[in-house]
Amino acid sequence: MYQSDWDGIAPFNRECNPLPPACVDGELTDGWMDFTMPYVKSYQTFKCPDDTTTVVAIPAGTTAVGRAVAPGGYVYRAGGDTASVGGMNRCSYGRNNNLANNGSYQLTDSMIPYPTTTILAFDFTPNSAGGDGGNEQRGSPMSIVRGTYTTGDPVCASVANNTTNDDPRNSQNFYQNSAGGGNQLSADQQVLEQGANLSSGRHSGVANYAFLDGHVKTLPAGSVTGECSDWGNATDGGGTDATFSNDGIHPDFRF
Repeated sequence: MYQSDWDGIAPFNRECNPLPPACVDGELTDGWMDFTMPYVKSYQTFKCPDDTTTVVAIPAGTTAVGRAVAPGGYVYRAGGDTASVGGMNRCSYGRNNNLANNGSYQLTDSMIPYPTTTILAFDFTPNSAGGDGGNEQRGSPMSIVRGTYTTGDPVCASVANNTTNDDPRNSQNFYQNSAGGGNQLSADQQVLEQGANLSSGRHSGVANYAFLDGHVKTLPAGSVTGECSDWGNATDGGGTDATFSNDGIHPDFRF
């Protein structure tokens, strides 16, 4: 419904971004969850009953960027701890970061060739429903968190260092590693995604995935293809464009 009202464009990750209004450390900003909330009607819808983390309240007197109004939104962090600031853990789901539309480009529904196999939203580690890396709780990744590579993504097989919890940049696990880069989970999220607590197996070893055409499936991690490298300017493990490699058959974060 949101995309119908906005000419087929998915909501931004967050209202503040490199274009105005700029993100300010410690100030409140709206995330993708807040943009879709008028259609969903309740913030509780975004918190899975099987996600037992506690939502961190917005501190009284927090100033806001743009349209954000507490108790909606979350506190943007450019540095420091993410776990103790307002709005953390308020969402149990991730949104495909290829649909970010944060000022760099605008991708409409009509430009996506396989909406039935393109993942839109999915069970993910608890997050602020807006962050896309750095010192934010990440709520807009390009893949799921996997326990081991052997049960996962065949597309990324040739990417270097593709091992458990040690993938570079935008690959499967989003853990901080020596390769650096800005798209890993925040430190508090990394703690949550350990052992048997993987969000990609939240529901007795499987997870829920909503696709761009509106249908939802429950799937094991091994049947989901993520993206191994940066969108728009890199190649995946097979040497083809990372973003536009969806085959129209398998569930995929790519187009």
